[in-house]
Amino acid sequence: MPVNITATQNLKSGKNKRWNNVPTIAIRVPEIFSEQLLEIARKLDSGETITPTVTLDLNLVSLEELLEVKRSLQEVIKKKQQELRDDSLEKAVVFLSSCCNGATLEDVKGFNKFDTAFGKWLHERIEQNEELSQEVAHSAYQMLQKYTNTQLTPGGYSLPKWKAIAHQDLDKVNPKWASNQEDEVEVPTHRLILEGRAIALYSPYDPDLLKLIKDKEYFVNFPEPFYVDKKFKSWNFLPSEAERLVQRCQNA
Repeated sequence: MPVNITATQNLKSGKNKRWNNVPTIAIRVPEIFSEQLLEIARKLDSGETITPTVTLDLNLVSLEELLEVKRSLQEVIKKKQQELRDDSLEKAVVFLSSCCNGATLEDVKGFNKFDTAFGKWLHERIEQNEELSQEVAHSAYQMLQKYTNTQLTPGGYSLPKWKAIAHQDLDKVNPKWASNQEDEVEVPTHRLILEGRAIALYSPYDPDLLKLIKDKEYFVNFPEPFYVDKKFKSWNFLPSEAERLVQRCQNA
């Protein structure tokens, strides 16, 4: 029977054109695994890294081991979130706050007079590595929009879409005195809500509480009453009074 010389060349050492790594050898493996092993060999030959897959039955793992895994995952997730975090909003705040605050029409640098108190308060929180709530971050984002063309862009700063960073600034608040939205079922009688650039205090008439929040010797900036349709709605405080206000409310 004639021999096909061309076909036999692939059997010779160093002559195999189908593999990058030569020479090749023949091995005996269970037929059921042959295709899978060949696929793995092809990937290794092309330079791919094979990551083994391990299936673990968590029901067989002790509670202590599961808790340790949970702690490790939380640390990894937090580290990854910090690595991927977009801090352009914070950088923009620090940039404007570092300029001449209380900007006038002549210099047009830094925050204007209306935004100076809020901008300084934000800068302090950022410098202290304190997380901003989603409501505070959104108010800051809205405030920064007016400075985009005049100062931020010329200064080399830009803001992303709000949806891209909204999930970054979620924190826990005191359910007794703070609420990020009014509950349709039950609204706390005493609550603090960030509305725009002011902290609104809602409370039924309480002469003792009223004395505390209208203490001019305690607060740097006196609260302003807010009315809707000529009806009193809330007492509004500057964000810079947040810590003092919360402390007063907790002691009430």
